[in-house]
Amino acid sequence: MSDEHKISRRASLRGIAATGAVISGTGLSAGTVSASDKKVDYIKKIDFKSCHSMAVYLKDGAKKIPIKIRAYNGEDERIENIHQTIKKNKLLPYKLWKKIHNGKKNGGYDVKNGGSYDDKKHKDLCTDHEKKNSHAQKYVWTFNIYQFYNHAIDAEDKILSVKVGNKRIKNTNECAKKYPHEYDKKGKLDTDDIYLKPICVNSEYNTVRYRVDNWNKKPVTVSYDAYNTNYGGKVHVEPHSVTYFGVKTPAPTGSGEVGLYLDGEQIDVVKPNGRLPESLAKEKIAFNINDVDYSERKVELYVHDGTDFDRTFHYYDYKSGAAGTITVHDEPGSAETFWLPAPHCGTSVELFYQGHVVGKAER
Repeated sequence: MSDEHKISRRASLRGIAATGAVISGTGLSAGTVSASDKKVDYIKKIDFKSCHSMAVYLKDGAKKIPIKIRAYNGEDERIENIHQTIKKNKLLPYKLWKKIHNGKKNGGYDVKNGGSYDDKKHKDLCTDHEKKNSHAQKYVWTFNIYQFYNHAIDAEDKILSVKVGNKRIKNTNECAKKYPHEYDKKGKLDTDDIYLKPICVNSEYNTVRYRVDNWNKKPVTVSYDAYNTNYGGKVHVEPHSVTYFGVKTPAPTGSGEVGLYLDGEQIDVVKPNGRLPESLAKEKIAFNINDVDYSERKVELYVHDGTDFDRTFHYYDYKSGAAGTITVHDEPGSAETFWLPAPHCGTSVELFYQGHVVGKAER
């Protein structure tokens, strides 16, 4: 990269520091992670379940809302901030959220052992189900801290708060206590202790997840710039902490060069070159119907996960309303099976991970 190119990049980063966005010929950058106060008005409610999971209820008209999640990484014992974007077209059914946390597994329908198949009764059940579920489906955006980190559920990971625009919503659960930092606001920043690290890619959205590490005792706000694109923004990192954020990149996913700047001076630059793992690794997931028990009106689902770590998935049956979680462990087989009731004219089950549909099984 030439000196002239560096100078032009520094100039653009000075613009970021002043406005919070990259100003280009097409207007404000779509990759900017800042949010205005008006974004808060689009959120109806945030429901924290214990300290590991949450659901965000949106008001009508909300389509795309950037938020920042303040979390505690129990495995690395540090505070971390995670930039996420709530997208209306990626919401989960409210029933899925509710049933997972209420402990209901069979969608309110008990499968009796040894019960015989009654065709007329089955048709009546189908008709009643269709009438009860003819209303509009409610949806929420959910976030699970264990799934983001891919940690075991005993890792003590916690969601501490959520920031939308300039408003911070704290997790009121007792487990989300304060985690103090060793601050030294008057101290000097060592730029060698601030660096950028690519984590994974999402081929579906052509984005790369990055992380800024700050091992100083002083907080820092840095700017990033994806070269040859209009994507850039600012990232605030607490002392002895890291912040995750996503960057839109040109195809192929994972390619491109991203620079990190402090006060207009480049302090780090990385070029993944497409060698990063998939954040969802959907190509390694197999999900299908394994068996059917007609007499008891239930189906057996099969999940195989080819990743080299444990992962917990959410599932939801749009026919019966059955919902829950299934964990596939990193073992030689790396597969699990589970049964679901199918009393309502078939089965249509979707498998979710990190809020995304990663598999579907229908009959």
